[in-house]
Amino acid sequence: MVISNDGWNHTVSDLLTIHDYEGKKETLLRRYQSRERIINDMPANRTLLAHGFTYENQPVIVSEFGGISFKMEEMEGWGYTSMKSPEEYALAYEAVVSAMLESEAVQGFVYTQLCDVEQETNGLLTYGREPKIPLETIRRINEGGRG
Repeated sequence: MVISNDGWNHTVSDLLTIHDYEGKKETLLRRYQSRERIINDMPANRTLLAHGFTYENQPVIVSEFGGISFKMEEMEGWGYTSMKSPEEYALAYEAVVSAMLESEAVQGFVYTQLCDVEQETNGLLTYGREPKIPLETIRRINEGGRG
């Protein structure tokens, strides 16, 4: 498998991969409602295909999304959106994951990221590898459960 440029400006590629850190479920649902809509939208104001290249019906993978910051430890860092409590964080995570699960045009997705790193606090786990919300909650959300 070859990915020409993960996230945007694809040339000849086996997958159409997209980086999209939008935090609003409604926007994600609209953006990923069809392949035509996906191709014509511009997450982060970037084109998915490089000039002169066309979409060739490759599988659509949102290879980076989420980026929701919730700081549980005293550390510097950032995310694309920020939450102040575990409850807010769980709701924000559920919003972005459920949008991906509800899309019939997206064949796969990768949440950014598993754990906090030196400069980013947008992991599901802290830098010390402690869950920010219960693992059962993460599993329920990933499996499409509500509530």
